[in-house]
Amino acid sequence: MIKPDKFWLATDSDFYDIKSPAYTAHITWTNNIYDDFILMAESYFVCAHATLSEIVNSGHDNIKSDMWFLPGMYMYRQAIELLCKALIIPSINNNYQITNAFTQYKHNTEALFTYYKSALPVIPLNADEINWINEYLTNMEYIDRGSDLFRYPFKDEFLSNYSDNFLDVVRMANGFEQCYSILFKCVAPNHDPLKYQADIDCTMSTNFLHFAPHGFGNCQLYESPWSDGFYKQIEGYSNVAAYIFSRPNGLPKAQLFFPVAFLLRNAIELSLKRLLYAKNVVCVSYHIKRSKKNSHFLYKDLWKNVKPVIEHYAETSQEDLSQIEIAETYIKKLDEIDKKGDAFRYPINYGLQYRFSNQTIDINNIHSWMQGIFNFLDGCDSMLSAIYDYECEMRSYYY
Repeated sequence: MIKPDKFWLATDSDFYDIKSPAYTAHITWTNNIYDDFILMAESYFVCAHATLSEIVNSGHDNIKSDMWFLPGMYMYRQAIELLCKALIIPSINNNYQITNAFTQYKHNTEALFTYYKSALPVIPLNADEINWINEYLTNMEYIDRGSDLFRYPFKDEFLSNYSDNFLDVVRMANGFEQCYSILFKCVAPNHDPLKYQADIDCTMSTNFLHFAPHGFGNCQLYESPWSDGFYKQIEGYSNVAAYIFSRPNGLPKAQLFFPVAFLLRNAIELSLKRLLYAKNVVCVSYHIKRSKKNSHFLYKDLWKNVKPVIEHYAETSQEDLSQIEIAETYIKKLDEIDKKGDAFRYPINYGLQYRFSNQTIDINNIHSWMQGIFNFLDGCDSMLSAIYDYECEMRSYYY
């Protein structure tokens, strides 16, 4: 497996640089939105399946079951949302209506599937499969309506209901896999009908959350009172990005690009938010923390607010400030490429314009470039954490 800590910031590096011909790919869409959504769904599903397989096969690796599990679950859910969006496209008459439907339903897979059923006189599922998928999607939307349960730190309300429980890794993965298999039957007439046709068992529970009686090989829903709340997600997303990049599981480089870039982009956003919530003597104001905590704007809302804190303590510690300026150019660039955190999750924007169309990319360069940002921010967190411990110790002498 590659060593992500070897990547660092450089003044002569850009997101779109081509440095490794063996890792170069040209992103070419079919320009059929239906097919392109299915293609991206496949990318996320294959990566989710590989991640969960690694977790299960690793035995009782707590880091993987507690941390890798989170991005794995997110990628499954993203694959299902992409398939549901693909399903409604053929029944819509024009691009304007597609935009309206995507804007209206957003991440709501239950509503998307209901739209799909109502638009067709018959769908290629039997009654048991329809009932199962209806109940499963309803339960999923009840728990994870905004598609952010596994993307960000668990909310207090969720933890108050489920804290100290263990999520059953295998049963939750099997639920997602069956959901994807059933949905894929709906697109199979136009695609490979043998793909993802696992044995479908409609007696399987339609619960979205499954709990295990123990933590061995399962995900513990627990946050330490001393935790910053971001650690599990940051470690999970960054490590799974490295794992998927080093084991592409047969995906072409152009398809691999999107999940890997998203995983790292999310790790970077979470890292900036962790710095936003640093508790040092010099820190971001409570008002700004509250107002920016849900923002996806890496540069304007997150970096510009944490940069003064980093500069203050770096200067106090006589650190090299030039790295901060280099980091700013990287973050600005990534913010331009993916301002809202969705450029790597969907083939098109709401205006139905394709992303990265006819763009030649070097996925090795992109991975190392984004990993460099992450490593810098991770180093900043280590610095601020060490200083915070010192500040607490100093206060204890005087109070």
